[in-house]
Amino acid sequence: MPKLPGLLLAAWTLAAGAQQAEPDLEELLRQAGEQRHADAAVSTSGRKGQSQSLAPGVTHVVTRQDIERLGLRNFGEVLQLFPGLYLRQDQLFTTVGVRGIGRAGDLNSRLLFLLDGMRLNENIYDAGQIDEDFLLDVGMIERVEYSAGPGSSLYGANAFLGVVNVITQRADQLAGWQGQAVLEPRGRWQTRISHARRDESGGEWWIAASGMERRDLPLTFAVQAGDEAPLRRVNDDRARRLNLGWRRAGLAVSGGLVERERRLPAALDRVEDDLITTAAPDWTRIRHLRLSWERPLGEGWELQAAWSAQQLDYRTDWPYLDEQGEALLERYGTLGRWGVAELRAAGPVGERHELQAGLEWQRDQTQQFFYEITGEDRWVERYRARRVGLFVQDEWALAERQRLVLGLRWDDASLGGRRWSPRLAYAWSPSPGRSLKLTVGSAYRGANRFESAQNEAFDRLPPPAERVSSTELAWESGETDRRWRVHLFSNRFSGLIDSAEEGYFVSSPRLRNRGVDLGLDLALAHTRLQLDATLQSSRYADGRRPSNSPRQLLKWRWMLPLAPQWALGLHGRLLSRRDAGQQALPGHGLLHAHLHWQPLPMLGLGLGVQNLTRRRYLDAPALDSHDPVLHRGSDWRLIATLKLP
Repeated sequence: MPKLPGLLLAAWTLAAGAQQAEPDLEELLRQAGEQRHADAAVSTSGRKGQSQSLAPGVTHVVTRQDIERLGLRNFGEVLQLFPGLYLRQDQLFTTVGVRGIGRAGDLNSRLLFLLDGMRLNENIYDAGQIDEDFLLDVGMIERVEYSAGPGSSLYGANAFLGVVNVITQRADQLAGWQGQAVLEPRGRWQTRISHARRDESGGEWWIAASGMERRDLPLTFAVQAGDEAPLRRVNDDRARRLNLGWRRAGLAVSGGLVERERRLPAALDRVEDDLITTAAPDWTRIRHLRLSWERPLGEGWELQAAWSAQQLDYRTDWPYLDEQGEALLERYGTLGRWGVAELRAAGPVGERHELQAGLEWQRDQTQQFFYEITGEDRWVERYRARRVGLFVQDEWALAERQRLVLGLRWDDASLGGRRWSPRLAYAWSPSPGRSLKLTVGSAYRGANRFESAQNEAFDRLPPPAERVSSTELAWESGETDRRWRVHLFSNRFSGLIDSAEEGYFVSSPRLRNRGVDLGLDLALAHTRLQLDATLQSSRYADGRRPSNSPRQLLKWRWMLPLAPQWALGLHGRLLSRRDAGQQALPGHGLLHAHLHWQPLPMLGLGLGVQNLTRRRYLDAPALDSHDPVLHRGSDWRLIATLKLP
């Protein structure tokens, strides 16, 4: 663990000689607010950089200023800021619900996650890793874009409920050395160090390493009196991450790896009044490499090509005692290897017409499951798969600030079959910052390898692909210091894949989901207050409500400068009552606070508290449990950030 006092002393000494003055926190907050609410460029909803007002869908953005000023530790905390998203967190995995669609066991397969445009969902569960095994440390993020609604017309499978794109900071933001140390209760810690350079010829490179260790973690389930201490002693989390990148003249290379070991508490036996415990390790290792190239073709046309390769190893061990009292180990794991090649061209056709077309090809070299028990033969199943996708998007300028977008994609996959995904979007922006958008489209998600293999084990066919038909209408208006948003949505789902009690997967009845996202952003006396509310109603055709589907969700962010070098960030949420299986989970509210101090231009210090009011609340249970996940207590953190040229 880094020596925090020594780090701060060194930072103070080095920064004391700095000659260049930088804006104070109040000025930084004002600039960040103006940047967020200008007609900035976004790239996720249209798969290209364009004006936010004229993009074919609504895109929400969280910037690195938001991450720094709110003291966010991981990618899951970033996702909590987006309207309509809510997280279910257990000891092992965090899942994301979207506008009332939040089944605990889908492992985020209905959201598509991208890193600088690279597809991240793995090839066995279609899972999106958003915990400590996310590929990038949040301190390296420039911004995160979330495009709400179906996106299969551009991205294919998994862009079912939306697309989340994480954009890495470039060398000009990461210039020089940067380091961060986070100290938490009971000796838990987190560190990051990075170095980046840009040369005179325009080439740039960067490298970053980070680590985390949290011991003696709180339990997320109720236990008998006296059992909590021995279980917490074997409840910990460790992660290591390495990322690097290089870019020059349209050619970019990036890669890295992340390793996470989550040790879960397991009770082996009870001797008199003492509980005998051990750790059940859960291990994830991810490797990734991406090469991309872009080149102008003349007359406004641009060609982009990319290739990426990823590997995800997963293993979980569960120790137990047999009837004779002998210690045995039950082990389950998966291995996925896949590569994706992409080719895209975009450019104008005439004065008022722009065309975009692309090809994607994914090959799943390895989809492997294995299972074994100590002393018995190992069971292994191996599969392969492939997917080809072709898309075209036709954008017409009906007038100076009106756009009509027609999109269509065809996918052919060994799992999921052949699918068409259309989208029609109209965007009108009478002036910068004001926009009206109407989007009609559909998306699909085919059964993933796990769902298919599970049904195969029961001599059943894989469930057919699930589909959604969506209509969305959004209006955003206001000035820089006062903006509001109304976003209506109506979704019709058919064949949502769900697990049956027997263990295989089935198609659910038709589901209707409709509601509204409301947003208000105010700048008041150098402070900025952001409110987001989602109201929704979801019902199956047989009248049932889906599990883990809150009808109301309210979020807020308040950035408050206290002095020239001090700022307070508050954020939180209110989540309404929801059902989970045969039980109801009460609604709850959470408040988080982060106090930031910038004593020197190169040094930032922060004190953050999660769950400031120490609220106890329940999350939906995991698939293999009937008991809700219990969260309780507060967490504090001390953060020191040092930047050297």
